[in-house]
Order: sequence, then C-alpha cells, then structure tokens
Amino acid sequence: MIMLTESDTFLESILNTTQNLIYVYDFEHKKVVFANAKITDITGFKPEAFKNENSDLFTSLIHPDDMATLEAHRETIRQSKNGKIPTLAFRIKNKKGQWSYQLSRDAVLKRNDMGQVISYTSVVTDVSEIKEINEQLLVKNHELLSSNNELNSFSSIASHDLKEPLRKIMLFSNLVIAEEKNKITETSAKYLDRVIVSAERLQQLIDDLISYSRTGTERIKYTKVDLNKLLKTVRSELKDVIEEKQAVIEIQENLPTIPALVSQMSQLFVNLISNALKYSKKDEKPIVKVHCAKGLAEELAPFNAESDVNYYKITVSDNGIGFSNEYKDAIFTAFKRLHGKDDYAGTGIGLAICKKIVINHKGFISSNSEIGKGSEFTIFVPDGLKK
Repeated sequence: MIMLTESDTFLESILNTTQNLIYVYDFEHKKVVFANAKITDITGFKPEAFKNENSDLFTSLIHPDDMATLEAHRETIRQSKNGKIPTLAFRIKNKKGQWSYQLSRDAVLKRNDMGQVISYTSVVTDVSEIKEINEQLLVKNHELLSSNNELNSFSSIASHDLKEPLRKIMLFSNLVIAEEKNKITETSAKYLDRVIVSAERLQQLIDDLISYSRTGTERIKYTKVDLNKLLKTVRSELKDVIEEKQAVIEIQENLPTIPALVSQMSQLFVNLISNALKYSKKDEKPIVKVHCAKGLAEELAPFNAESDVNYYKITVSDNGIGFSNEYKDAIFTAFKRLHGKDDYAGTGIGLAICKKIVINHKGFISSNSEIGKGSEFTIFVPDGLKK
C-alpha cells in the first residue's frame, strides 16, 4: 500500500514515464509551473528550467506565427464554463532551433472561489511525423492529379490526332491495292499488306492504351448490374468471333446482381471471353464457361479480403492452349505477352485492364493454367452486403 508521503513521488514517476508532454499553466503567474520529463525531449530544457525562470520559458519557445492562436486558446480556457475545450496545434523549438509540431488537449485544473480559472493542464502529443506524412501525401496527391490530367490529355490526343493519320494510311494503302493491283508487283502488294497490318496493330494499341488509362481514372458510380443481362449483351457483342470460331459459350443460369460500373464490368467479360477465344486450339472447338458461386473464406484468405464483406466468386474457364502457371501473376502486367505478335494478335494490355477493373470494384483476380489444358480466371467481387 502506498503511503501518503509517497504519493507525490509515485505520481511524478507515472507522469515522467508517459510518452506525452504534460504541463500545467498558471494564469496568476503567467507561466508553466509544472512539466514532466517529456519536455526535455521536445525542447532540450529540463523541467526545472520552466519552474525557476522568472519569465515564461515555455511560451517564449512557441513559433511567432502561432502566438496569436495560443493566446486566443488560453483566453478560451479562461472563459470556459466547463464546456468542451478545442485542441490546439502549435510549433515549438528546441535548444538547437529546430521546430516540432505539437497537438495539445487541455482541461481546466483549478478555479478560485469565484469560479474563475486559475490554471489548466495540457496533454501534448508530438505530431511532427504525422505532419510530415500528410505533407508527403499532399505532394503525392498533387503528382497523381497531374498524372491523371496528363492521361486525360493523352487520351484526347490519341483519340483524334494519332488515329486520324493511321486511318488515312490504311485507307490509301487499301486504295492502292484495289485500284493499282495490275500496276504494282506482287512484292509491293505484300509490302502494302504489311503496312496495313502494322497500322491496324498500332490502332489497336492506341485503343487499348486509351481504355487502360481511362479505367483507372473513371469515377465509380455503382449501380445494380444483372450479370445475366450483361453477359447476354457481351455474347451479342462477340457474336462474329464466336461464330467464326464455332465456339460454345456456357453461361450459368441465375447469375446474381452485383453493385458495379456497367461499362467496366462489361469490358471485363469481353476481355476475358475474347481472350479465351483468341488462345483456343486450332483443332478443337473452343468451350468457354462462366460460373458463379459464393466466395469461401479459405479461397479469399490469400487476398487478405475484408472479413466483414461477402464476395461472389466468378470463374471464366476455357479449353484453350493454356500457359505455364509460372506466369499466372505476370500476365496481368501491361504489355506482357507470352506469345509472339505474329502468332496471336493483341497488345498485351487486355488482362492488365481486367485487373484494374476488378481492383476498382474492390475485388481480386487470379489465374490458373497449364499448357495444353486451358486456363481459368477467378474473380472475387463484393456482393454489396455486410456479413
């Protein structure tokens, strides 16, 4: 049991072990009359210096630009009628002239017989590191905003200034082949064909780059999206290539309705299904299956998914040529191609766009494949309901 004579020592021990600066300001003496050991870490002065000085050492260390705010704050405390006292942010310097940012939470400590406040206590937290992080975030946010503006500018330029010359290259090359076919050599005709193919490839690359840039900057406005209707539209959009490949698209009935951005969710399935058709086997009819189930906790564990959110698990699988599973993560990187551009058309951006779309919807995407045995892409998206 702690004796009364030991109480002051015991209290001082507790105050000196806390990570916050605690001080008492006395209005009658107009100075700090008590400070714990933490004040030495902040100012370089020992607590005794604040007690012994005739002047208010603590106030003299406050940044000049913060003095008016501090004086107004103290006046608020003096006028306090047991109301809530706002926090105070201020800067204070140490012996070396270095400034630190502090945040104080204050409370009336003592009143006189007339109810006037004669002293208050303050608990001060050093927020210099937080302040620095916030300033860095502001810089990063500014850089991000500038990047987004640059991307929008790029999209605008790419949509008009770059695509128009390409259109003319393809148009006039086709006209030369059609109208001058009897006047040019077979070799020249082949060269023109290669010009057209290259121009078409560049146009596709521009389109994909525009789509990729806009996917990350488009503002998400979720609506209830019926996946049954959406996939019916996707199937219709891919009708020509499905018929050309004589592909079978098996879509599970009674798919759910999820909160999503229709345009992006549509693009996600267009990219995945068209990707499956593109990498189909030459001697086997393509079969693409879309299936949906409730996501299980053990399936979501590798993604560190939010424990209080329900997820749907959507799989898009095929019987195509597949790929080595060592590339299961790399394929979502922009411009990553596992096959030569002469073997399969494309720019290597499609799956990168898929990943950005899924991330935009606070979900996860993964792949699993084996050469010659097809591929499976798994998407987890929130169902919009909390557990």
